Amino acid sequence: MSGTAIVWFRRDLRVHDHPALATAVAEYDHVLPLFVLDDRLLGQRSAARTAFMLDCLRELDEELTGRGGGLCVRTGRPEDELPRLVAEIGAAAVLWTSDVSPFARERDARVTEALRAGGVVARPQPGAYCAPISVPRTQAGKPMTVFTPFFKVWERLERRRLVKAPARVSIPDGIDLGALPDRPRLADELPEPFCAPGERAARAAAARWLRGPIDEYAGRHDDLSGGTSGLSPYLRWGCLS
Repeated sequence: MSGTAIVWFRRDLRVHDHPALATAVAEYDHVLPLFVLDDRLLGQRSAARTAFMLDCLRELDEELTGRGGGLCVRTGRPEDELPRLVAEIGAAAVLWTSDVSPFARERDARVTEALRAGGVVARPQPGAYCAPISVPRTQAGKPMTVFTPFFKVWERLERRRLVKAPARVSIPDGIDLGALPDRPRLADELPEPFCAPGERAARAAAARWLRGPIDEYAGRHDDLSGGTSGLSPYLRWGCLS
């Protein structure tokens, strides 16, 4: 393919093992990475959580800039901002990482409908999980609510292929990328964060965990002072796949 595509980042704030980003870079001449600051992301979260998200986004912008691109930032509802940006740059498609929460499914349906009305292709991609967690079903075809039967099915699912970080991201010329807001002032008054934000810190933390502490997890997982991996904030925001 040729032309321009938008990669809409949500809770997948990384460049490594990002199928939507890798697919867009491989198939389109220009790729515009985008994050939409929905008021629901900023207005109803604690200062510490908002600061962590914004710092992860700043590092993502640095990673993309180092590859010749950059992170475009818009503020508003995605179903409004995405069609507006598509029209501005003449994008042919919007790619994103599929999600399964009720909030995400409803939001993505609204965005897909808005894009389709403008003749633009919505291309959701895998990437949030190593295997599709929506596939396991009960015999009646309903989502499983008991972990053990779910896990037995999940163990047998085919794992998706890992993808490398793109060496280069070529964004369209003349686009106003916008800017991220400042960190909440209250966040600067809080104690040191539980973990450093961003993909680089996430990958380093995962490497440390796999070098030894994971072997003691069965006996220490209830110990909050060092018994857990500490990776949950990174998984929540997709700094790790």
